[in-house]
Amino acid sequence: MSVQAEYVGYRVTEGCNAGQACRDRCFSREGGTTPPDPSIDEVRLSLWTLREAGIRAVNLMGGEPTTRDDIVDIARFAHDIGLRVILTTNTIALTKERLDELAPYLDWLSVSIEADNQRVNDGLRGRGQLAAVTQVIGWIGEENYPFHLKVNTQVTAQNMRHIDNIPHFFCGNVEIWKLLQWTPRGDAKKVMSIYAVSPEQYEETVRRERSLHPGLHIVERPYPEIDPDTVILRPGGDLEVNAGPDYVVVGNILTEDARDVLAQAGMIYSRLNVANRMELNESYPSWSQNIANRQPAVLYPGMLE
Repeated sequence: MSVQAEYVGYRVTEGCNAGQACRDRCFSREGGTTPPDPSIDEVRLSLWTLREAGIRAVNLMGGEPTTRDDIVDIARFAHDIGLRVILTTNTIALTKERLDELAPYLDWLSVSIEADNQRVNDGLRGRGQLAAVTQVIGWIGEENYPFHLKVNTQVTAQNMRHIDNIPHFFCGNVEIWKLLQWTPRGDAKKVMSIYAVSPEQYEETVRRERSLHPGLHIVERPYPEIDPDTVILRPGGDLEVNAGPDYVVVGNILTEDARDVLAQAGMIYSRLNVANRMELNESYPSWSQNIANRQPAVLYPGMLE
């Protein structure tokens, strides 16, 4: 089994508490109503099935996973059955008490900051999000939590000139800063003219941030993806890959053989990423040449060792 197939992002909820602008450009949903959360029994069965199929690390994500009252129970179960656990959260609903409860079961906490000022950040993420996430970073600096911290920033046309000072919020507590090129999937396809940046604009942003912050571990995630992206598990058991312009349902781990479904996901990713590289070679030859020899980034160091 490949390294990529040993890590799955599990959407334990499709519900979200972010601001309207964030929901309007969301690449993880596409129209319609929000489905109900999977029951705790389904979540446990899904996590157990992943573990039995050879998965070693799971990212508890959404939607916004902290909107679930039982998120601590979910993280505890994943940890107790031997999975490495990442929690991806916008932090809006994350209290100090809840973080204290979650801490023993997390290997990584993954949070978002979209701009180095409240006006732009909260316009993209929701009112109060910058204050919430910086407060969480502060708590991590005060406590001896056993997990690591990663910050994600989506590079868009709206915040591209407002991210240079984001690391000033890190206070030495952040181990990885991930810069993601904005992705036009799902509902996000409707607002491409507002948020999209070209590969060349994105790569220039990455170069600038690496020059400004040489001591930071900066991970890049362009679009289309050069390296395989996260395999996604949806409520109900559908496993998806997202290496193209739309999500592709590979199969269902609760009704089919999970190992076969995961193997199929790996094969689809291989084909799609070859196509993506060819598209970049044709459309942006100079940019593509710059990254031709780039080594795949280790996003969560130590997770699969």
